[in-house]
Amino acid sequence: MRREFDASFAVTPAEHCEPTEAFLVLSAGGNPYAVRLSEVSGLHAGCPVTPLAGATPELLGIAGVGGRLVPVFDLGLLLGGKPSEKPRWVLVAQEAVVTFAFDGFEGHVRLPRGAVASEDRERAGRTHSGEVLRTEGGLRPILRLSSLVRAVEARQGGSGKGR
Repeated sequence: MRREFDASFAVTPAEHCEPTEAFLVLSAGGNPYAVRLSEVSGLHAGCPVTPLAGATPELLGIAGVGGRLVPVFDLGLLLGGKPSEKPRWVLVAQEAVVTFAFDGFEGHVRLPRGAVASEDRERAGRTHSGEVLRTEGGLRPILRLSSLVRAVEARQGGSGKGR
């Protein structure tokens, strides 16, 4: 029995284990979403945002994040939802100096890749998403941060890049 126990540690895990992917689950504008962790370079809570005069409604202002001043956009408004009263969380997109503020951070999940499914094209174009994530709480559109960054750049007329 002892040898069997010791030998069990030498056995490699089953090869049929499904690969997993990490996501942040959040809510913005009253709607649930997921974001691939690989598209995020930072998540911050309670960053003070300084409003800008004459800014568009989705541009909340600027904030100091990671030693830089960056524009902060209301994620709910960008996605066609309700504006955030006082967004607590700021999400920094990978490879872009753009941040997105939102109301509710619900956590980090690691799920099998089988939990990701294609989303219908009409809805995908509206939400900057082409896929949905099946979670215990239901389906969540998976946001493509690169698509959101391009939308912000187009609206603001800037590059949004500059690392």
